[in-house]
Amino acid sequence: MFCCMFMLVAGCSVHKTQSVELPVTVPESFIEAERSFSNNEIIGKWWNVFEDKKLNSLMDEAFRKNLDIQEAYARLEQSVAIVRSTSSLHQPFLDVDTEFKREQSPSFLGDYTGNSYRLSLSAGYEIDLWGKNKSLATAAELDTEATREDLKALYMSISAQLADLYYLAVEQRAQLNLTDGTIASFEDALKRVERRYRHGLAPALDVYQARQNLARARANRPVFETNLAVTEHALAVLLGRYPDRSTAGELAVIPEMPASFPAGLPSEILTQRPDVHASFLRLKASDERIASAIADRFPSFNLLGSYGKSSAAFVTDDVVGVFWNLIVNIAHPLFDGQRRSADVDRTQAVFRENLAIYHK
Repeated sequence: MFCCMFMLVAGCSVHKTQSVELPVTVPESFIEAERSFSNNEIIGKWWNVFEDKKLNSLMDEAFRKNLDIQEAYARLEQSVAIVRSTSSLHQPFLDVDTEFKREQSPSFLGDYTGNSYRLSLSAGYEIDLWGKNKSLATAAELDTEATREDLKALYMSISAQLADLYYLAVEQRAQLNLTDGTIASFEDALKRVERRYRHGLAPALDVYQARQNLARARANRPVFETNLAVTEHALAVLLGRYPDRSTAGELAVIPEMPASFPAGLPSEILTQRPDVHASFLRLKASDERIASAIADRFPSFNLLGSYGKSSAAFVTDDVVGVFWNLIVNIAHPLFDGQRRSADVDRTQAVFRENLAIYHK
């Protein structure tokens, strides 16, 4: 009777994978009929369209030295290690146990000193009847894929920030050069007006206006100079350097507008975003953890065994021989203070949280 019930329960799934659908439908075309794009290929090194060797060099340096990227790679390595750890739950374990003992004990025949040893191999395997370990391993793999997508998103974000700051620095330097030229022009104009005023050819009002124009031009220069310093410091942080004014060196001029980037429908672009992929993968991982938490409330089945050789010292003689054992362990939780039930509720709440994040 027990065997029949056992086989019946084993054939049932403890958790059904939840389907995930977006709360809104995405459009298949633009509302404006005149807008249409056909090239939907994913852009890789998009900054190459500027044909700026200095920018390309800074991108390479940022990808090598940026601390956020180094942090993200460390998280990825952690995720890969967790996958290896959880995947090992599917495999049996094998341990070797060695014990050597020398002791002295009293007896009726006098004190006895002898040696004892024990050498054994122990093995065990948990039968994953309810898929608990499989769900944990799948969740870890999904988390690793999500971390990879986070790394892709970080590369895109840093490249965009770097290009933005780079050309902002180019713009600020162009503004400084323009301001310096304007100041020089106003200084020359002031000299001419003052010379004309001294000869009685220009009124005093012209002198005052020339001085005001020069003062306004000089007042604008510190603004551009400060913005340039802040921009170069931000560039240094992205490049993993100590902030200074020489981070970007002599930058290029403002480039010509490149041809339009390949584009598609917003709904198609959405499916290519790595942060959306990462959110969906974490949602699936949280669903797998619900399955694992539910399976943890069912009985666990473990096979344990050991084989070895031992020698025990006695007063009369040493007892030497081979020993072995085989154990089938079945454990079913009866009372745990609702710990497992609370864990199921927690994982379900995490799923709902990740679902909301994915929808957003």
